[in-house]
Amino acid sequence: MKKQYSWEWVDKQVEKIGDYLESIETPKFVTGVPRGGLIPAVILSHKFNIPFIGLEAATLFPKTIKKNILLIDDISDSGKTLEQLDKHGFTTGTLAVRDTTTYLPDITGETIYDDTWLVFPWENINAKSIQDYLDN
Repeated sequence: MKKQYSWEWVDKQVEKIGDYLESIETPKFVTGVPRGGLIPAVILSHKFNIPFIGLEAATLFPKTIKKNILLIDDISDSGKTLEQLDKHGFTTGTLAVRDTTTYLPDITGETIYDDTWLVFPWENINAKSIQDYLDN
């Protein structure tokens, strides 16, 4: 089963992240995990006037600066992507987080309590979900 999210939903999650950002030191930069995190990272960059940098460039900064870089992804689903990037020490955020994830980001939007395949507004609703790939 798939659930398609709207741009309004994205805006609401970005606002939740922004509310959290008001309680901490404003990040020096925002970056996104290709591909799903790039669009929300750019939205956050514009909305909160935080410079955007590419992920590869962000990994080259010293650790003292990396903790002030906000790394955004669309979802922490399995958690594997963010676990691999955790070694860099970024502050992490996602629009959505699955309750079964192995990696809980520092900042999260909506928690998902089932295995519904999420389709974000920048994605094709007709694309195969992971369940479709696993069934073949």
